[in-house]
Order: sequence, then C-alpha cells, then structure tokens
Amino acid sequence: MLVKRYRGQRAGGFGAWIAALLIFLLPAEAPASDHVSLGDTQPGEILLIELDQLLPLTRLKVEIDGEQVWTTLDLSGTTLRLKVPTDLTGNTHEIVLYEETPRGDVFIGRWEFTLVAAGTTEAYVALQAESGVVGNRDEHKVYTGFGGRLDFDIRNGLLRGGLSFSRAALSDPVTGEYYAIDDHYLETRHTVLGGNLFLRLGSHYYNMNGNLIDQASRRGVSLRFVDEANRDEVAAFVLQPSLSTSTENLIGVDDWNDRVYGATTQIAPFLNSGLRLGFTAYDGRAGDLPNGSVGSVRGKGVSLSAPVFGDRMDILLSADETAWFDGGTWRSGQALEAELTVRLTPPEIPDALSLGLGYSQIDQDFHSPLNPNLIVGERAKRVEVDYAGHEWSWALGAEQARTNEGGSPDQAVDRLTRLSFETTYAPDVFTGGFLNGARFYFSSELFVQERLETPLGALPEQDHQLASFNVGMNKFTERGSYAVLYSYEDLDYLSSPDGDEIAHGLEFLASVAPNDRLDATVQLNLRHHTSTLGKFWEARAAASLNYTLVPGLWDYAFEAGIVEYSDGADENARYLRQELGLTLIEDHSLVFSAEYMRGDWSRRMLDGDGWLFGIALRSDLRHIVYR
Repeated sequence: MLVKRYRGQRAGGFGAWIAALLIFLLPAEAPASDHVSLGDTQPGEILLIELDQLLPLTRLKVEIDGEQVWTTLDLSGTTLRLKVPTDLTGNTHEIVLYEETPRGDVFIGRWEFTLVAAGTTEAYVALQAESGVVGNRDEHKVYTGFGGRLDFDIRNGLLRGGLSFSRAALSDPVTGEYYAIDDHYLETRHTVLGGNLFLRLGSHYYNMNGNLIDQASRRGVSLRFVDEANRDEVAAFVLQPSLSTSTENLIGVDDWNDRVYGATTQIAPFLNSGLRLGFTAYDGRAGDLPNGSVGSVRGKGVSLSAPVFGDRMDILLSADETAWFDGGTWRSGQALEAELTVRLTPPEIPDALSLGLGYSQIDQDFHSPLNPNLIVGERAKRVEVDYAGHEWSWALGAEQARTNEGGSPDQAVDRLTRLSFETTYAPDVFTGGFLNGARFYFSSELFVQERLETPLGALPEQDHQLASFNVGMNKFTERGSYAVLYSYEDLDYLSSPDGDEIAHGLEFLASVAPNDRLDATVQLNLRHHTSTLGKFWEARAAASLNYTLVPGLWDYAFEAGIVEYSDGADENARYLRQELGLTLIEDHSLVFSAEYMRGDWSRRMLDGDGWLFGIALRSDLRHIVYR
C-alpha cells in the first residue's frame, strides 16, 4: 500500500526534479489504462474492491451512477465486498466511494463494472417519471418530475455513449434550474496504426499521478490513442474546469473564460518493464482563481512510477508547475511529491509487511483549476508501516508538515504533527452466534498544531492538540449487514482552556433484506459534547422500509428521520413519509402519500410544517436490447 497522500508543498528547481525522475528504469509489468474495471457481474452478485486504506464501515459512502445506495456491504481489512443491487439493469455502471468526515466527503476511488443479464447488452433505456398533486386543507400544488439513463454500445465499443438526466419537481435553490444532466458522453473507436483511436464528447475523468488534475467528472472533448499492446497512450483534450450539471454547454467548450486546452500521455518506454512516465500540460482560462477573479491559467507536470527489485519496492515521483494571472502579474507555484513503498516480507509469504515513505512540497501560489481543492502552502514528510494478514491488518503512521511554505512573509508559520494507528481483525475463531463473520476495527490518532513564527499583524496562535480513538465492528450476511462505531475526541487548546472540548459519539448502520419482498435500512448518529461553555448532545436518525404487500399489485414504503439538538430548538427537525402504491398495469402505479415535516429536514413541495397528502401516477420504464 502506498503512503496516504496528505497534500503538501514546496518551492524548488522544477528542471532538476524532471531530471531526477528519468534515472529510474526498472522491470515489471503495468497496464496503460487509468480506468479500474471490476469486470462483468450479475444483479445480486458480490463485487470485491481493494482499498488502499483502513477505515470503519460506518464512514463509507457508496454511490452507483451518482446515487447513494444502501446495498449490503462488508469491509474486512482493506477488502470491500459490495452486493450489486438486484434492481440494477443496463450496461456499464460506475461506483464511487467516499469517506464521510466532519469536514465533508473525502474521495477514495472510482470503479466501473459491466452488468450482464441474459446476454450482452447493446442498448439500455430507463425512465422514471412521476406526476401528481400534493397539498393540505389550505393549499395544493401540481408537480412533475422525471429522470432516466440511456446507455448503448454498438459493435463492441465502435460507438458507445451514455446519458443521465433529470427534471426535479422543485427548482435548484441556488441556480433556480429544474433540469440537470449529471453524466453524458459519446465515444467512437477506430483502428489506427494497429492501435485504437478514441474520440469522446461529454463527461471526462482522469486518474493520474501528480497534482494537476483530480478525479472529478468534467465536460469536454478529447482525442486519445492507445497502442496495440495497451501500454502507451496519448490524449489531447479541451475541458471545462468548473463542474456543471446544467443543460447548457453540454460539451463544455462554449465559454471562453471556462475552458482549457491540454494534452497528457502515459508511456511504458521499455517492453516488459513496469516503468511508466506521465506528462501533462494545459493552457486556457478559468474562473474562481485564488483571488476570486477570472483569468489565464497554465500548468505542466511530469510523473514517474516504477517497481524496484521486482515486486519488493515501488516508487512514485511527480513534479508539477502552474501559473495564473491575478489581473496584474503572473503568479506561479510548484508541487513536488515522492513516495517509496518497500515490502519487508518475501513475496512467497502471504502476509505482507511494508514500509512507506513520503515527502511533498506545494507552493502557496500553486493553483490548478482542474484540481481546485488541493491543500497548498505545506511541506510534509511522512512514514507508514502497514501489515496485511489473514486475520489482522494494521497501519502505523507519522506525519509532520510546515505551513506557509513559499508563502507571504507576513503570514504565520505552524508545525502540524500527526501520529496514527489503525487495525482491523477478522477472526476465524467464531463458529456460531451473532459474532460469526464479524469484523472489528480500532483506530487512534494524535494531532498537534504548534506556532513557529508569528510576524507582526499575523493571526494569533491556535496551538492545540486533538486526541481521538474509534472502536467498532461490522458484519456481512447474504441478506443484510450492520456496522457500529464508538468514537472519542479530546480537544485541548495549549494557550488557553477556552474552547477545550470532549466528545463521545456512537454510529450505527444496518441494512437488511430477509426476503425478496422486504428491505429496510436504519442509521443512527449520537454525539455528546462537554466543553468550557457547557454540555450538549445531538442525535440524528433515519430509517426506511419497502415492502411488497401483494406481489404485482400493492407496495408500501416508509421513511422517517429525526434531528435533535439539546441546546438548539431551531435546528431540530422531524420527518415522516408513507406511500401506498397500486400497480395499474405493468410499470405504472398509482401512489398515495402522506408526509409530515417539522423543521429544516429537507425541501418540500409547500413551505411550512405539518402534514401534506398527495396522489401521483408513477412510471418506471426500462428497455434492454441484447446483441
């Protein structure tokens, strides 16, 4: 496992780092494609996904085709088992995983799989639509909403495409739009010089080393060539840096102030070698620059990855440079990274012990509009020891970073230190009872922030330390799964006791489908805080249930949720919704609903608390064309 990437920073010689990258020419094999495919599968089958980190199952967020799913999950060490939803149809699907943290969702990875049912799918169309009326004794509202997906693959990739679209019953609170295009592409493949030439319009994403481009989906146009051996590829692209779901500018090249031109290549210069070189460059204009303006941007980068001494050692080096125009002058920055992973145990031993070393420097003025959320202004060094065995897996890490590297001399400089330990245990000793098949998780971390330099006029120091630990378990069965996690956090400000806080948390997640007619999910999150300002607690809970009363005729659905703060009645909320569906003809049903809401749980058709009742016609149309 490579060292976790804590984004850092640096100033230094860009040309010297490029030269350093080119001195490693080392053997093994590596694929050219950046797309991680899980292969073919069927509805209800189990997919295995290897992660590069340990984390509790309660913090894992799973999306399939952009929609969060509550499918049966199991996490053992770094191996995730995911049950493909039984109602999923169509051709190629995308899985995106996130780690849910107090600071927001952290991207983990992206995978694709192909759904095969009764033959190879050539085209797939799905449309869900609902029209109805909802109201109470005082007012009512007529609404319409629909969404769907189109996929097709003609002659094994000669021409393929996809489109996800929706029309919401309520307008977007920010843009005011009803319609959204979440993902769309049209791609054609031609044989040229023994290789494959791809022309793609619409959504793009890249999975590459370095810090120039993240893995978000962006609109654009690209021309990509992959050689016959699938070792080397080169691509030219025009991308829209900003993320959009608007129905306008679908190809992403219409706005001159939101468009970059570039090229990227991944090559394996030696046959039967794992050495891979990557080069990327772009030029154009983008908005939302660090000073909030719109202006010109440039970027270039090089990366190298290779195994050393067979499979015993892996190295990754990258050097990137960007420049952006702030309205008066060009501001440039560099981002340099180096990672080394050494396997300490022989390859013939199944248990693996590895050592990871990492170093990164990212200038304060480094900014890439294709990776806007990168943390800049830090120089970091880190070390990690990992073990992956039959029952035990663990990771011990240490990191130290220095802020404001290459930044303004009138800004403060802090030192950030992080020590962490994580472990999972999947025992074989249980032969029965509820613990049979259970996985256990434990983690602890100490984070310390210390002020090193405080120039005149700089922000005052915020020296503190945060100690935390988590312990939990999860269990997977063919008909359901559950996970529970207890967390403890102790925040201590070193300069003043004001702001000190101790928090206890309990998280629970369960999903069950005892038969083909019933499925249910439950989520619970409790936290208790004790600080110098007093004590308070918060509680969040949500549950859902779907039950087929009479197969092919009557269906029942239930959703409920609660948000409760002991010290903030304005933020408390309640939610309850029940639906009874009557199937009129195949794929069309009449739905009666009753919904209660109090507080700011979510948006609803009519403003205000209380009950709403509705009746709607709901259609779920699917059509599959097989070769």
